[in-house]
Amino acid sequence: MTNRTFSEAFAANMEALGLPVPQSLFGTLNTTLATVGAIAGGITMVGASATVSEIFLTVPVGLGTAATAAAVTEIVAVVGACAASFYLGACIGSVLIAAYETLDLRDLAKVANWMGDLAADLKKDVSDFLREVHGKHPQLSPTRKSHVLALRMKGAPNFSVA
Repeated sequence: MTNRTFSEAFAANMEALGLPVPQSLFGTLNTTLATVGAIAGGITMVGASATVSEIFLTVPVGLGTAATAAAVTEIVAVVGACAASFYLGACIGSVLIAAYETLDLRDLAKVANWMGDLAADLKKDVSDFLREVHGKHPQLSPTRKSHVLALRMKGAPNFSVA
């Protein structure tokens, strides 16, 4: 375990991916699990091809407070057109990384139970969902820098002599 809290580890991972992490939606383990669960439920209701905007604008997240509304607005403004499955995959991966780095056994059990609930919301095993998301969005991989470099190199001039 590290000296960071779960929320700090979660936020650091999401920020490394360039994704917003509003404190009111992701400030504690409980709010993070509830928010990610609501996103998964929204994807199930709206469809796998939904955007972040469609999910957050059609699914009530949190308690409807001004802070929640501001947080939703922040996420939609930054990644609204992005696939909701991408954002959800990043959230799930960040939960797992943060849980592994920071939580004690009791809270790890809570995350394991949450994974079962999440699978029910997604109507599929979470590992299958993450494999699908990673297949569509390899930039979520820990090797994403290599992926970005490879994409840039595709457009680079070829100087080989044939």
